[in-house]
Amino acid sequence: MENVAVTNVRNFTIAGHAGSGKTALSDPILFKGAKVSRLGSVYDGNSVSNDQPDERERQHSLYATPLCCEWKDHALCFIDTPDYADYFGDAKAALTVCDTALIVVNASEGVEKGTRRSWNAAIDYNVTRNCKERIGHFVIMNGKDHVNISQVKPGFIAAISKQLQEAAAKDAADD
Repeated sequence: MENVAVTNVRNFTIAGHAGSGKTALSDPILFKGAKVSRLGSVYDGNSVSNDQPDERERQHSLYATPLCCEWKDHALCFIDTPDYADYFGDAKAALTVCDTALIVVNASEGVEKGTRRSWNAAIDYNVTRNCKERIGHFVIMNGKDHVNISQVKPGFIAAISKQLQEAAAKDAADD
């Protein structure tokens, strides 16, 4: 990655509700970026991100894991984060050092408490502050392969965006 121009470095944090598939998204990014030669899996216990024995045993992230790979002429530097309340401090710390937040939403569950917590933290930490293009936050719908895709209604992403905006407004009013 030493030949990648600084303008082509992308720093992002993958956040969302516990079990939404954040680590399941991280492994294919590394695989497609040719950083690893095999596709890892949380459930098979060979995920690159969940490399600690307690994470493999529990099949979920307990620690934020910095990862990187190249994609075309870009360097992708990202952090896979936990979301269980006991470990959310790592996610918050990760959001303070990134340019963009990828908020992962489980296709079958929609917006959950951890989704809102991650979204609000990204807003609180003004995640896009260092990003010249002001990319913002992305919402990624994950787990479509586990859901009857015909059950995912048109406008699902727009509805999720609305729910997150309303949640942020409500949480701000409650403070």
